[in-house]
Amino acid sequence: MASKPRARVLTDALYKALEDGDIKKAAQCYEQLEQAEPAEARWPHRLGETLDRLGRARVALDAYERAVRVYAEQGFMARAVAMAKVVLAKDPERTSVLGHLDPEQSHKLYRQTVPEPPASVAPISLDVKKTAPRLERAQDEGEDEIRFEDARPSLVIAVSDAELGRRSALEAEGKRPSAERLAQLPVFPLFAELPREAIAQLAEQAELVELAAGAKVVALGEPADALYAIVEGAVRVAVPGMPAEATIGLAEGDVFGESCLLDDASRRADVIVPERLLALRISKQVLDRLVERYPQVDLVLFQLLARRLVANLLQTSELFRPFRAGALRELARFFELRRAAPGTVLLEAGKRTDGLFVLLAGQIERRFAQGEPALLGPGTIFGQSALLARRPAAYRATVQSEALLLRLPGAKLGSFASEYPPAMAELAELGGEDERAIALV
Repeated sequence: MASKPRARVLTDALYKALEDGDIKKAAQCYEQLEQAEPAEARWPHRLGETLDRLGRARVALDAYERAVRVYAEQGFMARAVAMAKVVLAKDPERTSVLGHLDPEQSHKLYRQTVPEPPASVAPISLDVKKTAPRLERAQDEGEDEIRFEDARPSLVIAVSDAELGRRSALEAEGKRPSAERLAQLPVFPLFAELPREAIAQLAEQAELVELAAGAKVVALGEPADALYAIVEGAVRVAVPGMPAEATIGLAEGDVFGESCLLDDASRRADVIVPERLLALRISKQVLDRLVERYPQVDLVLFQLLARRLVANLLQTSELFRPFRAGALRELARFFELRRAAPGTVLLEAGKRTDGLFVLLAGQIERRFAQGEPALLGPGTIFGQSALLARRPAAYRATVQSEALLLRLPGAKLGSFASEYPPAMAELAELGGEDERAIALV
């Protein structure tokens, strides 16, 4: 009978030591496993934790720092940053750990998933004055229809199949996703696309949050003051009006709290920990300072916000229910980024329009024939019924302040859906939706 590989023998010995409560023996196994599998960061990581329990603080810090280096080398940048936070919390003077936060490998993995953006997207940011092109009415629109000119794509919204799949948070929590899979999820570009100096600054100023089962991370109605990147564990997002069985599960590689990227936003859902959570909490002030010092961070954050808005829309709107995740990923690329000046009429009561809109920044006035006007804020979808039964709009929607919008042209959805006859049949049965807010956290 062939002998077991050395790593397997050591792992069996480790489990036996842990079962027996022999911490010293467990530490020895972790040391030997690190030597046997030097590319596996969890061995120095767990070794550091075990040495801490044994009161060997200085040697534990050495192990933690090795874990930071290996996590970064393997492309697990969120874990590397979290581990660096552990080191700095124990020894604030040990800033040498920040030198291991090299995003080179994570950048390579991310670019295998999303191509390098063209130069034309460089000016895009959450500052609407920097963003183009402007939304323009088409010259050939009819009396009963508002039409807009299609724009040259200035932003590709790369929503992944992994992001669009309805994942159970509890099931996802029990798995260790590969770096290649994490590259398809929203947290990855937050670190993969930042300069090395920005990651070091983020690591110093972010907060490492560890919570147990039942904890509420954020609550409905609270000011949106931070972005959260899940490093380990999971959360459940309870959106008002959604049935309990439709609760959104997020796990490692996901972000929540994206509404902090919008002006004066508040939380629109409760976020609860089902078992445990380890996350990086990045305050809005830290993000603002990063953008001020490193302008390219603005594009990374803008893409993160656009990606989360579109993914939430594609997952939760009945309009897109007939399509599978692979088709939705293609559909996400049809969204156009547009800027609209004050006074621009997007919907007109009694007229059809040619697409749906997602408001990213600015305000829209909604005015029915009867009643007082209301203001629609960032995160609102409107114009959906125009993509279904081609119904005329029930109200007038006018841009009040310079607005940033994502627009899905009806013609593009129609030509896309025609490739899926069953989907077309189901779309024809839907009655459409009035304007509503996307499930932002």
